Amino acid sequence: ATNKTGSTSYIAESLRIHTEETILIDLGTAFNPKSFGLFGPRNEPVRISSTATVTLQANASDSWTSPAYSAAVPYSEFGFFLNSTTGLHSIALRYWRIKIVDLDNSRGYVEASSIFLGQHIALTQGCPQFPLNIDEVDLSEVTQATSGGRFSTSYGKTARLNLDWQFLTKSEIEEFRDLFTEVGLGYQFHIFLDPDEAFSTDLARWSLQVCFDQAPSISLDGPNRFSSSWDLVEDV
Repeated sequence: ATNKTGSTSYIAESLRIHTEETILIDLGTAFNPKSFGLFGPRNEPVRISSTATVTLQANASDSWTSPAYSAAVPYSEFGFFLNSTTGLHSIALRYWRIKIVDLDNSRGYVEASSIFLGQHIALTQGCPQFPLNIDEVDLSEVTQATSGGRFSTSYGKTARLNLDWQFLTKSEIEEFRDLFTEVGLGYQFHIFLDPDEAFSTDLARWSLQVCFDQAPSISLDGPNRFSSSWDLVEDV
């Protein structure tokens, strides 16, 4: 805003610690994912400034001068998410990257909890039934003294969820079984409970990294009609 031509020294109007960072994902083969999620810590806002520009890009080669796909990802304090039932792009591409420009970042670096880029199981008939049961879990330890005072050691919070699936077709239950075969009880996967914001104000609130708390039960209720009950624990 000020002309400093000819000055012997220059003082910047703004301090900028962070410039640009990228995370490159080489899928090894061309692929068109349907969902993207950059998750922040469970119990605090994502460590990327609200003024940051986060862009998901993709290209057939590891060259980013003019990528074939580029989409800005809206900010949420819970993370950054994109979702499409048909695919994020119109064609499959091998190289994907996340570009983060966070000029107001005071740390000099950005930090994320986990990143998801992949397919999702899209059901045509089966669906989870009401009610959606969620139990909030506080892992803090609380002791009450004989005087009546309470003393606590504060730890993080998590949640347990129950999804009661009904009216699943034979192909859908096979996808469910394949999912459990892949992740079992020890590996995380991601669920997007409200991608269309039908019952919430922010799809990011209901985009969770979870594990199976126990093996899901499966019931054949009739010809080509299955049901399954999932007990999940949020993995933070």
